[in-house]
Amino acid sequence: MSRGSGDGRYEKRWRLGGLDPRLSKAVSAHASAVSALSILHSLRTRGLRRTLLFATLGSAIPVLGEHLAVNVSRCYATTRGLRSGTCRWPSPSAGTTAATGPSP
Repeated sequence: MSRGSGDGRYEKRWRLGGLDPRLSKAVSAHASAVSALSILHSLRTRGLRRTLLFATLGSAIPVLGEHLAVNVSRCYATTRGLRSGTCRWPSPSAGTTAATGPSP
C-alpha cells in the first residue's frame, strides 16, 4: 500500500500480481522458512555432500532443460526446414562432414 496525498490515510493500490502486498510478503516469508527447514533437515539426514549434490541437480536439471528447449529445438526446427533462422550447427551446404543435428 502507498500513502495517500499526505493526509495520513492509505489508499489501496494493487500491484501487478493483484495480491495485497502484505499477503505476498507473508507467503514469501513462509516459503523461505519452509526452504530453510528443508535444507536443515537434509543436512541432518544426508550430510553436507549429498545435500549439495541434490541442490546442484535440482538447479542444474531445469537450467539444462530450458537450454535444450530454447537452443537445441530451435536448431532442430531450423535444420528440418520448419523455421527460418540461424543455427550453430554447420550446414550441409558448407562442405563439412559434421552432422547437422539430431536425427528424427
